[in-house]
Amino acid sequence: MSALQTAPGRKRGIALILAAALVVAGSVAASQTTQSRELQPPSPEPVSVATSGTAYCPVVASEGQGAGVVLASGSDQPAEVVITRYDAGVPHPEPVRLLEAGTQATLPIPAEQLTQPITVDWRGGPVVAMYQQSDGTEVAAATCASEAATEWHLAGFDTSLGSVSLLHLFNPFQQDALVSLSFGTTEGRVELVIANELLVPANSSTVLNLAQFRPEAQDLAVTVSARAGRVIAQGEVTFAPPADNVEGVTGRVLVPAGAPSETVVVAEAASDAVTTSWLSLYNPAERAAAVQVQVSTPLGDASTLASETTVPAGGTTRISLDGLSALPRFGVQVTSVNGVGVVAARLSSIQDIQRTGVSLALGAPMAAESWTVAGGQPPDGTVTLYNPGSTVATASIDVVGGRPETWTAVQVPPNGLTSLSLAQATPQGPAIVSADVPVVAGVVNLRPESATAFWSATGLSGETLIGGGEALPAERDPGLSSIPAISATATPEPVGVDESGGGEGGLGPQVEPTVTTVPLPDIEPPVVPEDTAPAATPTTAEPPADSTEQPTESASPSPAPSATGEPSPGPSPLPPGQTEEGSLFGKTRRGVRVRPDRGPARP
Repeated sequence: MSALQTAPGRKRGIALILAAALVVAGSVAASQTTQSRELQPPSPEPVSVATSGTAYCPVVASEGQGAGVVLASGSDQPAEVVITRYDAGVPHPEPVRLLEAGTQATLPIPAEQLTQPITVDWRGGPVVAMYQQSDGTEVAAATCASEAATEWHLAGFDTSLGSVSLLHLFNPFQQDALVSLSFGTTEGRVELVIANELLVPANSSTVLNLAQFRPEAQDLAVTVSARAGRVIAQGEVTFAPPADNVEGVTGRVLVPAGAPSETVVVAEAASDAVTTSWLSLYNPAERAAAVQVQVSTPLGDASTLASETTVPAGGTTRISLDGLSALPRFGVQVTSVNGVGVVAARLSSIQDIQRTGVSLALGAPMAAESWTVAGGQPPDGTVTLYNPGSTVATASIDVVGGRPETWTAVQVPPNGLTSLSLAQATPQGPAIVSADVPVVAGVVNLRPESATAFWSATGLSGETLIGGGEALPAERDPGLSSIPAISATATPEPVGVDESGGGEGGLGPQVEPTVTTVPLPDIEPPVVPEDTAPAATPTTAEPPADSTEQPTESASPSPAPSATGEPSPGPSPLPPGQTEEGSLFGKTRRGVRVRPDRGPARP
């Protein structure tokens, strides 16, 4: 065979070899590229705790009622506080005040401001705000929400004959909100056309009577969904029998909103000769929830608690807690066994020949090692600690003003509850609970006289109040391209920095503020009825006439410097247990720059 005949074959062989080499090289390169894009599992990083925040109090009082707001310092740091009340769509911020570290102040709301919802902006140490209502004998209380949201779930309503259930919707922002309601009943979810796209105007609140949507319904629950904007939702229920001379639950409660959770823990329930307790469970999910209930110190025949209870999809279920524990006061834990979260409200009713009353406490989504328990006062207040775990918890309960030595190391047995009467201490502030293992803390108030002043509340955990802990950081995929976003039509101009402060979530310029200490209250029932509340004429401070600064949304007022560059002097501290006329904190102080159209700090 000639050379001319063999050349084409050799060329084809060389071409095949080169092609195979290119395929192998490409595979290796692709493998290396793929491996280079694989992300390593991120490690948790510390998260800074919050140094400012806002509490939202949507409930307003009705005719014949009195009300007050309790401010409680949750740490060893003082806090600057601004209360803003919302009247006819206009926010009215009060002067900056100082809440001393670890203290608690109860501020009666003047009669002319009872229909105005409020926000509480704080900076420095964390602050818990609690709203309390009174008709002169009975008291209802609920912790104000620590954030705004687009969805809320509330359980424990009753629209049966004789009872009245109200839903308070508060929009403290500059944009109108549209909300829709869906209702949880014992049969399941109910959606109504008339409950779609309800308007909540900006800087305003709306009160809805739920009987107009679902009359004659016990164990009623509500989900509030914001289609536009954000709102804060809380409820109010006045229980009464359907007719005179008929026995039934009697009293008033405020209903805070909760988030569905697979585990819900209740700090306290009671069952004795005159007291009954029950759980109102709400499942807002699309499939049924199967739950189990455990109580502390169960009776010997309480093994039936191990059986599952079904909460229908979008519906509610009532579980009686009577006769389940060997003790009259006990803790409760609800666990979903199929992964469907629920909201739980514990209600307790006193029905005696001489007195009646009802209280409600929202179940906590988890136990925690730190709690701030606000609103309790001696001699009627009791702090409760429930340990749902399997090991002994050792807790320290700190209160400004004095406490028993035994409160420095309180033992809470596994699946046990410990009660601490505030009559044993001389508290001037909230109870700050620190434990070595997760527990749940709450407060219950009950007078021994005929007027029960019966109310209860779950404390606020440290994680809910100020955050902190650890979280996974955001990771960038190195395989993604990074191209800066540049406008195709214009060159961006530099934006000047507003050195006067007033950004969202702040309390104004970073000058040393002039503040007035919030007075400590006398040890008395915390709410002043309407007929004894100080008359007041609301006042609104205006910005200086020569000011060119434009109002900034969510900026809170701070003192303006004087001509010498120093902050203007503030008023003298109010006498303990008293307030001056004109506002929640007293008279409006001169020399303070306020922004009448400011919105609250957003979370």
